[in-house]
Amino acid sequence: MRKVNRLTILLSSLILLQTGALRAHTELSEIVPAEGAVINMPLSALELNFNADVRLLRLALLHAGQHSIDIGFNPTADTKRQFVVPLTNLQQGQYEVEWTIMGADGHTMDGSSDFTLTSDAMSAHGNHMQNMQSEDTSDMGHSEHGHAH
Repeated sequence: MRKVNRLTILLSSLILLQTGALRAHTELSEIVPAEGAVINMPLSALELNFNADVRLLRLALLHAGQHSIDIGFNPTADTKRQFVVPLTNLQQGQYEVEWTIMGADGHTMDGSSDFTLTSDAMSAHGNHMQNMQSEDTSDMGHSEHGHAH
């Protein structure tokens, strides 16, 4: 009986140690836009959130899996849980985000996610820009009229 109890205790201890080690690994907790998202409005930023502080070593955005989009990413020695990268002038189509991080334990991890921008996102961006231009024009007309008095 004693051998069975010792074996049970030993196996239980090993399972608990492995479970703790698995929890210690750094992982992506949220990405915006979400994996597989279909977006029909302009996208202004890419956001990666991790469950612990990490160094973001590499971040790439590929359009239609073929060409890389310059998003101005430069790796630093800074560690943090959240990384937000502004995006501008994305065309419709499928995008893939690829990243490499380094956790506190020194291990690196690669990951990727994809999303799609629809033509609705492009027309919404165009309408937004037209509205901004017409508002600027109408504001200028009001200011000029105000100064004429």
